[in-house]
This record gives sequence, structure tokens and C-alpha cells, in this order.
Amino acid sequence: MRALIVLLSLFSITQTKLTSWSANYIHANDPYYIQLLATNIKDSVGKVSVLLKLKHEDSVVSQKHVVVTYNKPHFDKIVINPIKDASNGASLTLEYSYQENGEDVSLRGTVIYVLTRSSILLQTDKPIYKPGETMKFRGFMVDRDLKPVDESFDIYVINPNNTRIMRWENVKTSKDFHIFEDEFKISKIPTFGEWNVRVEGKLTNVINHKTFKVDRYVLPKFAVTVTIDKSYITKADREISGHVECMYTFGEACIGKVDVELSFSMEEQSDIRPLQSPEFSTVMEINGELNDQGKFRFNFHVKALRRENFFAAGNLKGTVEIKADVIESGTNIVQSGSNSIAFADSDFLIKFSDAIVDSFKPGLDFELILDVTLPDGKPLSTVDDYKDVKIDICAKFNGKCFHKSQESIIGTRSTTSFQVKRKEPAKESSYERLEQLQIVASITFNGKTTSASKGFDQFSTKSKSYCSIDTPRKEGDEVKMDVTFSQKCHSIVYQIIARSEMISVGEVKLAGLTGSLTLIADPSWSPYANLVVSCIVGDDPEVIACATTVNSTNPFSNQATVSFDKSIVEPGENVKLTVSSSDSDFIAGVLAVDESIRLLAGAENDINIQQASVNLFKNHFKMQ
Repeated sequence: MRALIVLLSLFSITQTKLTSWSANYIHANDPYYIQLLATNIKDSVGKVSVLLKLKHEDSVVSQKHVVVTYNKPHFDKIVINPIKDASNGASLTLEYSYQENGEDVSLRGTVIYVLTRSSILLQTDKPIYKPGETMKFRGFMVDRDLKPVDESFDIYVINPNNTRIMRWENVKTSKDFHIFEDEFKISKIPTFGEWNVRVEGKLTNVINHKTFKVDRYVLPKFAVTVTIDKSYITKADREISGHVECMYTFGEACIGKVDVELSFSMEEQSDIRPLQSPEFSTVMEINGELNDQGKFRFNFHVKALRRENFFAAGNLKGTVEIKADVIESGTNIVQSGSNSIAFADSDFLIKFSDAIVDSFKPGLDFELILDVTLPDGKPLSTVDDYKDVKIDICAKFNGKCFHKSQESIIGTRSTTSFQVKRKEPAKESSYERLEQLQIVASITFNGKTTSASKGFDQFSTKSKSYCSIDTPRKEGDEVKMDVTFSQKCHSIVYQIIARSEMISVGEVKLAGLTGSLTLIADPSWSPYANLVVSCIVGDDPEVIACATTVNSTNPFSNQATVSFDKSIVEPGENVKLTVSSSDSDFIAGVLAVDESIRLLAGAENDINIQQASVNLFKNHFKMQ
């Protein structure tokens, strides 16, 4: 549960143990949930009075008394106002204390103070400008629910020498559209290089920036793309084929000559240092002319790569690059495009999914999830010969398989589960590392075997009790899952953690060792939520917990579409643009940019889902 929950425990001299769960981020003006559990080896029905304090440096920000009954989860929450003199990201001290036999007992932990969860989304009209041009920018602030927030901002334009060239103070968002916007005239003799617009929220201290380039340039009139028929190479391949396509930015096919060259690199693999940028050596060249559709077909024979020892065995990884230069007829203007493919030992790629845990729990089912794809990540079903391929599973101790199965591959996933019966250490307090559970997954096709293996340590607890959660099932807004314990629990406690905070807590009665848990997902779970389930077991009370991740709904639930009334227009002709949304009450921002600018800069400076996700969910962690 790294980076998600502050988990604190203390023991007093009378064998009272106090355990707390809370998120490691606390936000001003929002509920901060806390779960407390007190156990006592000599008393199962008593109570303890706990003083909860939240401090910033030496000042008490919030405090309250809570009474906790032994062996019964206690849920509470605190709400704090913005803390004076506390910066965004400041460390606060969370302190719990109580008295036992006249002595003070306390424990402390650290939480991170977040003044706001708002984000600034910012755009410029182009990613690159010429000297003397005008750079236009606009932006807005949204909260965690993607609703606009009105703020005042200080805005700066900063040149490549980190010098502030322009400043706007106390810029307010417009009342009607909740945006801020302005423009900046670039000097005719500027500093060339990467500039940026920096925006700072006056009240929230939220900061964001957008980079842009200033340079002399000539807009390209056509784009060159290289498409390779296959996205990886194996030893069985005899040729590398594909086509070059050249199109003018106004949609017509190019006319001209094309030079295509194949080069390759071989890089040494290392787990100690990162790979260096590959150096490509040219092996073969082909030239010709574009056809009426602006295309040129190429075909390279792999035997030339064999002569260069490209397929050498050992710890080498190879990459092939195809580069095309198109020379426009009449002007001799040259524009280039390229693409690359990598060497693969096999047509099959087997990976142990990140969704599975790194340990096994004796007596409980072990769920194995494998990601099985072609080397380029595509499903095996895209190749006719591989549609019915099966994967063999062997789970073993001491080199001997105790579980064997052959599983189907659905999409890019193969899933199976089996029970691991493994004896505990002989000594009650022994926590020495046991022999690993080894799992080998393999595919045999046409006499060749591709395999992957991984070891799993045994998860150990003092009471030899364990719990597991099966894969969550979504049915509409409901999320259902089965929770299994190796010892009987009368009730289980759950916490929902999303966007680095505990957003929901609760308790559910459990009959038997397995029970079903049904929760209602809401937008606050986006883009995914972590579920933690716990229970008290044993005569010497111990808290047993397990966790899983629930993928939730798309946080960008409002869907927008853009359409034109004409697919082709003449220069100077009017065109009608229609923007529609799944929400009837919306504000649309429209940006029109010459396609040549994108080709030149290789990027865009618009606001997109990826950029918004990075800003909104940058403090969100998955369970470890």
C-alpha cells in the first residue's frame, strides 16, 4: 500500500494496540477520513479514549476526542480550513494519544497538505512562431470534478535564457466563459529556442506552463509517411516490405522521386545502465518515383541483414529503420519520413500481468493473469494461424509441477486460478524466506517453444491468516467481488482510496469464510480506485488485510464531436463548423491551425485528454 495510506500502530504496556488507516494527502475544506482499531489481548469489550491531533509545525490545526471500542472499527473524519503560512505540499503531523495506567501513549505519522486539487489547463495557438509573429494563449482552471474554478493569475512569458520578457498581474477569468486569454508580440530580433508561458494561481498556488519555439522556418507543403507491413522481425522472415506515401497538406498526392534506405542498429542490453541512443548503419537503398496516388512500394530482402550478423545470438537487441526522402518535382524540395521495427526472438510475447500480486497465500486461490500478444502488442487472433493457440501453465515447488493446465487466450489475456497448499514454517515466530513458488508459462508452435517464468514468495503473518479478493466485476454502476479469508471473520472493513485520498469507508457482516461485497462506483473513483479490505482474527488479535484495484469510469464523461458541412472547399470559401456535446450546457473552445505547422513542429500545443489526465491525476497511485 505504498504511497497511499498512512498506516500507524502502537502498543501500550497493557498490551493495547491501536492501529489507524488514513490517506497520505489531506485537502483543505474536504473530509479527511480516518479508521481506528483498538485491540487488547486481555480485554475484548472495553474502550479507550483517543485524542486525535493534526499539527503544522508547532501549531494545532485540528483536534478531537474519539472513543474506540476494542475489536470494533471506528470511523471518523476531520475537515480543516486552509492553513495560514502552510505551503502547498507542506508536511503535517497526525498524532494519536491516550492514557494507560497513568502513562501517556502516542504515535505520530506524516500527511501531505494539499491546498487545492485544481489544475490549470493551458494552450497556445501554435507550437512554433517566427520572429515578429504574435503568440496567442488561453487557459482555464478546473477542480477534481472537471468543473471550472474562477481565479486570479500572474502570467509570465519567459525566453530561453530564463528571463521574464512579459508579465500580466491579477488576470481574472471571464465570468461567462471562465477562461483567461491574451497575446504576446514576439520581437523581430528574438532569442531563438524554447520559450514558455507560465501561469500561477494567486489563491491556490497552482502553477502550469506551456512551451513553444521561436525560430526561422519555411512551412512544409507536403508530408511523408513510411508504413511497414509488419511491426517486428523474426529469424523466419525473408523480407521487410511496406510503402512510402506523400501527400500535400491540402489533400492531393505528391509528384516526385523517392529514395528509401534501410539501416539497422544493434544495442547491448544492460540492467545496470540505460541504453544509449542507437547508431544506425545503412545496409540497403532503393529509389524510384511516386505513383499517381503519391505512393511507392518497397521490398528489402532480409539476407542482407543476415550478412551483417543482425540475427546474432546473445544479449543483443536490434532495430531496423526505414527512412524515405521525397524530392518534389519542379521545386526539388526534400521532405523526409521514417519508421522503425525491432527484432523479436519469437512471434509470441508472454508477460506476467501487473494486475497480479508478487506473493502467494497458503490455502487460498492464486489468480494468475498473463498478457499474451504478438511482439508488437497486437492480439494473436490477428494472425489466422495463431487464433487457436493455447498456453501451458506449470506451477511448481522444488522443480516439480503440482499444478498443470492448458489455457485459452481471450483477446490478449489468459487467466487461471489454483490453490497453493504450502506448509507454514515450523516455528511460531519464524519469518524466514521459504522456497519460491515458480510458475512457467509456455507456448509451443511448429516445434518451437516460447516461455516466461516468475517466482512468487510466500506471504506470511503472525496468525497464519490470509485474505484474498477476486477480480472485481462491473455491472452498471455496481462493482461486485468475492472476499475470502482463511479464518472466520464476523465482519470486514473496507476503504475506497482514489486520487490519493480515502473517499469511502464501511463495514460489512461476513458469514463463513467467503462473502460478496457490492459497492456503487461514482465519478470520484476515476480513473481507478484502490479497495482495501481488513478483518480482525485470532485470540491474539491481528489485523489481516488485502487490496485490489478497480478500474472505474472515464473521468471525461462528456463526449464532444466536431464536424464540417463540407469535406472539400476552395480557398476563400466559407465552411460551417458544428460542435456538439453529450451535455446540453457546455462551452466550446475552437482552435484552427494550419496542418503544415503540426508537420513542422511534430507536436501540438492544444489541450488534450493526455495533458489533462497528467495534471488532474498526477498524485494518484495504484496499489503496490
